[in-house]
Amino acid sequence: SIMKKKKVYIITIILVLLASIYLYNFPIQKVRAEKAVESYMQLQGVDFAQIESREVKKDWTQNGYYTLVTYKNDPGRIYEYHYKKNGKIVLIIFNSQWNDIDGMYNEPPATYPRVDE
Repeated sequence: SIMKKKKVYIITIILVLLASIYLYNFPIQKVRAEKAVESYMQLQGVDFAQIESREVKKDWTQNGYYTLVTYKNDPGRIYEYHYKKNGKIVLIIFNSQWNDIDGMYNEPPATYPRVDE
C-alpha cells in the first residue's frame, strides 16, 4: 500500500510539472507577447482605430510569438511584430509581395516605423 501511494504521488508530481510547463509556454507567454506588442505599438504612436487586421501566431522555430498587423492608413504593408522571450519586440515591415521594405529605395517610409526600445 505504501508503494501504491508512492506511485500515485510521483505520477501526480509529474502531471503537475507537465501542466505547469504547458501553461507557461503557451497561454501565459501568449498573453505576455500580446501585452508587449501593444506597448511597442503605443511607442510607435499607432492609432489603434486604424488596425484593419491583427493575428497572433506561435513561432515554433524560435519558441516565441509573432503578431501580423495590417493598418487601414498604411495599405499594402504587413507589420510583423516578433516577441522574444526576453521581452523584446523585433519589427519587420513587409510590402504586399512579402519583401522586407528595410533598405528598399523605391518604398515610401512606413506609417509606423521601428522604435528603438
